[in-house]
Amino acid sequence: MKLKRLILASALSLYALSAVAQTGIKTGTPYGSGEDSVRCLENISLLSNNAKNKNFADAEKYWRMAYTECPGSHKNIYIYGAQILDWKISNEKDSAKRAALLEELMAMYDKRIEYFGGDHKYGTDWIITTKAQDYIRFAGEATDYNKVHDWLKPIVEKNQNYTSPTTLNYYVFSSLLKAYADSTAHDQYVKDYMMSAKYLNEQLANETDPKRIEEIQNVKEPMDDLFGRSGLASCEVLKQLYTDADIDEHKTDTAYLKTVTAIFQEAENCEAPVYYKAAKYLFEQNPSSRAAIGLAYEAMSKGKNAEAMNYLNKAVELSKDAKERANCYYAMATIRFREHSYAAARQLARQSVAENPHKGEPYILIAQMYASSANSVFPGDPVKQRCVYYLVIDKLIQARNADPQIAGRVNNLIARYTRSLPAASDVFMHPELGKGKSFFVGGWIGESTVIR
Repeated sequence: MKLKRLILASALSLYALSAVAQTGIKTGTPYGSGEDSVRCLENISLLSNNAKNKNFADAEKYWRMAYTECPGSHKNIYIYGAQILDWKISNEKDSAKRAALLEELMAMYDKRIEYFGGDHKYGTDWIITTKAQDYIRFAGEATDYNKVHDWLKPIVEKNQNYTSPTTLNYYVFSSLLKAYADSTAHDQYVKDYMMSAKYLNEQLANETDPKRIEEIQNVKEPMDDLFGRSGLASCEVLKQLYTDADIDEHKTDTAYLKTVTAIFQEAENCEAPVYYKAAKYLFEQNPSSRAAIGLAYEAMSKGKNAEAMNYLNKAVELSKDAKERANCYYAMATIRFREHSYAAARQLARQSVAENPHKGEPYILIAQMYASSANSVFPGDPVKQRCVYYLVIDKLIQARNADPQIAGRVNNLIARYTRSLPAASDVFMHPELGKGKSFFVGGWIGESTVIR
């Protein structure tokens, strides 16, 4: 009788337990109740153990059960869930399945906001920024940057100069890609950049932690560089954006002045007093290469070649960037070219190429100098004068090979100088100038080419 009572009590107990068992999604609680709450804890534990060991294939089934039944129970569901979906997307070859998995990942971030958006450190703003990062990473060329911009805009508007640098970076980047796709969005990109650069400058001005300063600069410097090279920051646009009053207001703010000088340097041949003023203030506080370059350009605009050369030499000494040094050497070469000091100009042009082998302009400058010297190298011999243009074309081909982006400009120059080459009948009268023969150009040039 006692055994029967014990069995009956156990059965009733199990019945009662199963009767109240409900998942967290049904009860609106983190873990649910009864057996379902136990299963939720077990699934999270098994998910965590497998995911920590990168065993994502086994971890997935536990993740899906926890994600479906008790999505509000633990952040690990979303931390490891993102890793699992990352793994699946990265290994999926079918484009339609990849797209479906990406949608699932985006929905998971939304679900994380629903349950853990109030987290002090990794709350809604962090989740949305991470969502945007993963979306861009996996969507690739199919990325809808309007969508990314819309996700991040409320965060920037709310937090302003407290917005994380990473969020500002993706916000401005998405604005740029929008502008490339839609010309009506050009002004918005400029505004987004200016606002974000201002917030980052304020963060730099108020930050004392060296590590944090470096993190901000690692975002800001590429952002500034991209703005300058975007093609949307023309000289005229920059003159409208920055005024004398703006520069005077920030004359002791080195971060701001560095931004201004860097942007103006990217706008080719932009002669702007506001740029020179910013460079002057910056050089007084921080004799940097950027500031020296700005002052050199001001001197060049006024025809003060000696002063410009002095500042450019200082810029080379101060610069830690090879491309920047290459630009300085090229600027010095153009000064010597205008002074008709061709040998010195060529030496500086070669130094520019040594710093940046992918820079084509120095080769163009050398070609122009060779063309200008054809008559003086071979006075009284029109045919040999024309043969110098084979060497001119050699240099232009070097320019095109170094920098394919200037191919259009170079091809036009080649077509122009080709018309100056000697005719076949001219070469016929000079047996030493036969096709395929080496031709030495003397004088200050001192180089050989091939007759063709």
